[in-house]
Amino acid sequence: MKVKSRYYCYRIQRGCLLNLITYENIFSRSFNPFFPLLECFHTPGVQLWAAWAMQHVCSKNASRYCSMLLEEGGLDQLEHVHTNPQTHRDVKLLAESILESLQRHRTRTGQPAHTSRRPPPQ
Repeated sequence: MKVKSRYYCYRIQRGCLLNLITYENIFSRSFNPFFPLLECFHTPGVQLWAAWAMQHVCSKNASRYCSMLLEEGGLDQLEHVHTNPQTHRDVKLLAESILESLQRHRTRTGQPAHTSRRPPPQ
């Protein structure tokens, strides 16, 4: 199972990196492809890249991407990563930054905290 999980994370990371130049196009539809990357606790580089990409687009266009992240259950995903003891310190810092952006967005817009359509991570 662990080997399959690492292979899955590698394949996702490879695909995302190949699209790095157009990463905003990836997010224009959904954050969902990045949620499994946040669960790659055995490969912190994968988590770090996913968290960085999420934080980057949220900082560039908060009204659009923070709303999308909340609607897709990203708050639950990021809280899980932020509080998990296996999470690398740098990933925790990025997750904290995104959570702060989501809080500012919710304060500005009144968007509910949990509009998740996904079950919380296990």
